[in-house]
Amino acid sequence: ILLAEIVKAVSGKPLRQFADSAIFTPLRMKDTHFHDNPSELVTDRAMAYWQEDKGSYSNAFQNIYTVGDGGIFTTVADASKWITNFYAPTAGDAKDIDALTTTGRLTTGKQMSYAAGIRISEENGWKVYSHSGALHAYRAYVYVYPELRMGFIIFANTTERDIQQNIGELTRLFVTSRKPGNEHSPQLPVRSKILPSDVTLLKKYAGDYISDDGYVLSIKWQDGNLLGSGFGQEFKVVGKEKNNVYHFPSKNNPLTKIVFSGDGKREEFELEFPDEILHFTKFDNSVVIDPQKLTGEYYCEELDCTYRIALRNGGLFLLHSKYPDSKLTLQETHLKRDSWFMSHMKIIVKQDTVSGFEVNSGNVMHLQFIKVK
Repeated sequence: ILLAEIVKAVSGKPLRQFADSAIFTPLRMKDTHFHDNPSELVTDRAMAYWQEDKGSYSNAFQNIYTVGDGGIFTTVADASKWITNFYAPTAGDAKDIDALTTTGRLTTGKQMSYAAGIRISEENGWKVYSHSGALHAYRAYVYVYPELRMGFIIFANTTERDIQQNIGELTRLFVTSRKPGNEHSPQLPVRSKILPSDVTLLKKYAGDYISDDGYVLSIKWQDGNLLGSGFGQEFKVVGKEKNNVYHFPSKNNPLTKIVFSGDGKREEFELEFPDEILHFTKFDNSVVIDPQKLTGEYYCEELDCTYRIALRNGGLFLLHSKYPDSKLTLQETHLKRDSWFMSHMKIIVKQDTVSGFEVNSGNVMHLQFIKVK
């Protein structure tokens, strides 16, 4: 959103006009635009649908678009022209594509796999540019093999499809390995086997954990393996890199590592992804908060808004004057709810009194609400 404003300040044009002149018109993407007018009619617009129980559907109305981080309307035919531009540039040149696909670096010096809105990876020995997106019940995935001059696009208007799985199915049909025996690229570093001395440590970490931003991961020792399950992924320890560091890949993240730590009082670990580190702490089930102490009004100065927590039939609910009431789940000092926003709230307790909570959910961290009533 801020970049869209920067484009306007530098070029003198709103992002819609600038993108049209610099990208969409040169690529002849005649059915693509940034939707900056919610009342504007879009010809052949695909509506979105929620899948309900027993195979029925309901409308998923969406007419609010922020321009910059999203809000773009396009077609598969137009998007294919954008894909072609990565290996045969018409909008911009090879230097622009190189800048667009140059990955960032963390302050620790670690190279990320994320570039300018594009994830850079390798599959079957081939370079891959990809990105997925979701808004309400809409889903999108673009997957490009620039060296093969080939790309794949999936647009969906319902949540029933696993488009990441569908992309994988498509690529397996059309993309062969660059070198025989390289089908499982990217490769993990050289790994040592799990030794009997490791088993005691690994078993110790069985249990349920929560990350700082609300992801829940269950760890269990089963049939001689340490397994993890959570946030749509299944992990398994497959080898040891060094003390307390083990390879813990999932289908979607084959290079994940688990790094065990803790002060001896409470088990903790970090999941290291190629461009992100999540810190997890074990739930302490001895910590119990009386739900009645959570009821009341909470004010956020940053958003200038008030939410209320109420107790109904033994259950906690989050209330707001503009939104439907939503059920909360309490575990230790954490409140969880099934929502894209405020899905995880860390309760603030001072001297046995609930004084507020912090919203730590995805990209929103440390958004504080103070209990006022």
